[in-house]
Amino acid sequence: MTPDLQRDLLAALERPYRLGTIGGDLEEQLAHCASFSSVLTEVLAGRIPQRGCDLGTGGGLPGVALAALWPMMRWTLVDMRTARADEVERVVLRLGLHERTEVQGLEAQYLGHDPEYRESFDVVVARAFGPSSLTAECAAGLVSTGGVLIVSEPPSVLEEDEGRWSATSLTALGFSSATFSEVGGTRFVVFDKIAPTPENVPRLPPRANRGWV
Repeated sequence: MTPDLQRDLLAALERPYRLGTIGGDLEEQLAHCASFSSVLTEVLAGRIPQRGCDLGTGGGLPGVALAALWPMMRWTLVDMRTARADEVERVVLRLGLHERTEVQGLEAQYLGHDPEYRESFDVVVARAFGPSSLTAECAAGLVSTGGVLIVSEPPSVLEEDEGRWSATSLTALGFSSATFSEVGGTRFVVFDKIAPTPENVPRLPPRANRGWV
């Protein structure tokens, strides 16, 4: 991330940061976004993605930063809270990313059943979206076969926890088993989409407390 881009992001994100939709130190949060971008570069291994999606974008991270760092991609940033989505839309406009970045204020389960978005993304990213089962289920409806899901693990997850990511359930969703990467002190878990997702996934109506499919 160049100094000029960091300056522009800090300025654009100052309002959602003040409103509390972005927690912690803002510069540290941008460093975390840069780590997300590094993992994406590693995973893609030279492939050029067209569309990306940020699940539960909150105040706009990591989606806004990734949209700025990956100018060849179109991005959809999703948050179930319409007020947050409206704030992120302002950030996108301020940064001049609006021609290739949209913000959707709805629950991700519904987006996963919209024909325009269903299994259409080369890349889906998630950070603090929810339980692992919910994250995988919502992402499965959005990642295209051949695409990838990248999840930032919470700091409390210190070691590879096979129980956190059920291999059997991941297979049922169309994902590979989890692989892990650590960049900038943050652990990321990566899943390749190797098969289509069953038509009834994500399950409706949305329920945050559901377990694995």
